[in-house]
Amino acid sequence: MSRTRVTDRAHTIFSFLRENLNKPYTITELLEAVGLQDGSTTRAAIRMARHLAEDAGLCLPVACPANGHTYCVTDDPRAALDPAIHLGSIATGVGVAKDVHESFMQSRMGQLTPAERKLAHALAEADAAAKAQRRTHQAVLQSVVAMRRESRKEVAGQ
Repeated sequence: MSRTRVTDRAHTIFSFLRENLNKPYTITELLEAVGLQDGSTTRAAIRMARHLAEDAGLCLPVACPANGHTYCVTDDPRAALDPAIHLGSIATGVGVAKDVHESFMQSRMGQLTPAERKLAHALAEADAAAKAQRRTHQAVLQSVVAMRRESRKEVAGQ
């Protein structure tokens, strides 16, 4: 059974990072260490390597500003905290952009056919529930960010 190029690269990347558990690598360092070049195939392989890590009971958090834009297979749940916060902020921002589009559509409801209006109303009802959930998520996320800042201060002060 032959594996695709993406799968081959994913296994290469995951194997290397697993051997170097908890050691962070920038994308340049990682690709140089495993002999790969950056590109769409390699980026897809990194995403697939995340699944390999998960299947192995480990984590390969996304590279984000809080972790120095590094990749690292880890067994430490704290290493996934900052990327989770980062992704939560992105999700909230995407939700805001979606709201702008829906607001425009709602303001011109009279230009829609009866069937389209029915769909728009159903979408609005579903979105009302989603917005309430996003507001709750955003409030929790802000609290988590504040707690994370405080924990970093405590660690730095020790």
